[in-house]
Amino acid sequence: MNTLGLLTYQVSENSACNYHRIANPMRYLTDVKAKVPVLFYNRLLVTHDRLDAIRKGGIKIIIDIDDDVVLGPDHVLYASYKREGMTETLIGNIQRADVVLATNAHLADRVRPYNPNIVLVPNALPFDEDQFTRTEPCEDRKIIYAGGGTHFEDLKIIQSCVPRNHMVIAGNEDKSAQWARIRSLYSFAKFKPVRPVCSYMDVYNGHAISVAPLVNTSFNRSKSNLKALEAGAKGLAFVGSKVHPYENSLDDGVVLLADGKPQWRTILKRLVEDETYRRERAEMLAQHVREHYSLRRINEIRRQVIEAFS
Repeated sequence: MNTLGLLTYQVSENSACNYHRIANPMRYLTDVKAKVPVLFYNRLLVTHDRLDAIRKGGIKIIIDIDDDVVLGPDHVLYASYKREGMTETLIGNIQRADVVLATNAHLADRVRPYNPNIVLVPNALPFDEDQFTRTEPCEDRKIIYAGGGTHFEDLKIIQSCVPRNHMVIAGNEDKSAQWARIRSLYSFAKFKPVRPVCSYMDVYNGHAISVAPLVNTSFNRSKSNLKALEAGAKGLAFVGSKVHPYENSLDDGVVLLADGKPQWRTILKRLVEDETYRRERAEMLAQHVREHYSLRRINEIRRQVIEAFS
C-alpha cells in the first residue's frame, strides 16, 4: 500500500490490472488531495472483516473493477474461482464500497445489482511517455498478439486466418500448461516471453499490426478496449473481433472489426500486403486514442471521486 496525504492506494508490481487501474494512474495524480481518509484498491485485495473495520473507522472505500463480477462455466478460471469462493468475496467487497469504478457501461450493468454507486473510468494511457511511445515497423513478421495464457479460445478464432509467416504471439510462459496448448495450436508462430508490466509494451516494437480476437461472452463484453489503446500508442494498425468492447460508438470507424473468419482473413491479407492502407489505419488509430484516451484527462474523473468525499 502507498499513501498520499489521506489517500491510501494499492500498488502491485506483478498485476497488469493494478498497473493500469491504480499504480500507473496514481503516478500522474500526485497532486490529488483527499479531504478525509480514503482507501483505493482493485478487486480482491482486502478481506471482508478488514473492510468492515475500515468502514467503522470512518474511512471511505473506492473499489476498482475491471473484469466481470461473475465468471461463467465456459471461463478457464471458473473452477478455481468457485472452489476458492472468489466471486462471493468480490461481491462482498463491492457491497462494502462507497464508490465502484468500472471501465465501461456493460461492466457497470453487471456491478449495479450489488452497488448502484458506480462511476465509469475508461482505461487510458500516458501516450508518448515511457513505454507508450511509437515504434517503427521493421520486423519480417508484421502481426502480433499480446495477451495471457487464458486466451486459447480467443486465439482459435484466427488460427486459420493469419498469414503463417507473419504471426507473433507475446506473453509466453514455457512451464504453463495453458501456453503449451497455444504453442501447439500455433506451431507456425514465433513466441515472445512474458514481460514485467513496466516494460510489457516493448513486445510490440518493430511490428505493424496488432490483433485482438475475442469470443462473444458476457465476461469478454465486460472487458476494456485496452489492446486497441496499446496498438494506437505504438502506432500499429489494429483489428479486433466485432464484439464489445472493440465494437463501441466512440471507436466506430476507427477500429477495424472482423465478424467471422472470412472477414479476419480479408482484413489481415489487405493490411499485410497494402502498406499505404496499413499506415493510414495505424495513423487514424494513433490520433484517435491520443484524443480520447489520454490518462491525464481520464485521471480527472478519479480526482473528482477522491476529492468529493468530505
